[in-house]
Amino acid sequence: MKNLFRTETGNPLSMLFARLQTLAPQARTVLIASIRLEVPPRAIVGALAQQAEHAQQPFRILALKDDAGPHSNRPANSEKEPELIAAGSVDGVREALNAFNGWTFVQGGSLLTSPSTLRAAAACDGTLIVVARRRDMRSDVEEASSEIRRTGGAILGVVFAV
Repeated sequence: MKNLFRTETGNPLSMLFARLQTLAPQARTVLIASIRLEVPPRAIVGALAQQAEHAQQPFRILALKDDAGPHSNRPANSEKEPELIAAGSVDGVREALNAFNGWTFVQGGSLLTSPSTLRAAAACDGTLIVVARRRDMRSDVEEASSEIRRTGGAILGVVFAV
């Protein structure tokens, strides 16, 4: 798989953010979603937000209403509470994403079980897949990748979380 980024959750993701910057302006809206809900993407979203803030670039954090769940959606290491958006349709997500000039990090749910996360993948410029080391199988990553491509989405890379 192209663009494989390997990092530990909680460590700075400066290399990943630098790679995202090389893709800009083609990739200004990034969905960060996991294979399964056991590994929420909050830490990755928070680290990317920190990198954008450090680079003095405008950013915002969004979370999908359907995937909010009972837990806090605040990304780890971030003071910002994400703005909740409805993911009822791909066009609705696109409309919410296009209203901002800067980085938009969308905190998604499970790529294998959440239709709203797949709709967001189709609306975003690209998706970072968060994979749980020793939990998610290669076949899970391939299935999630296929689903993203089937909906018209693009994959920016894979991040291993521990």
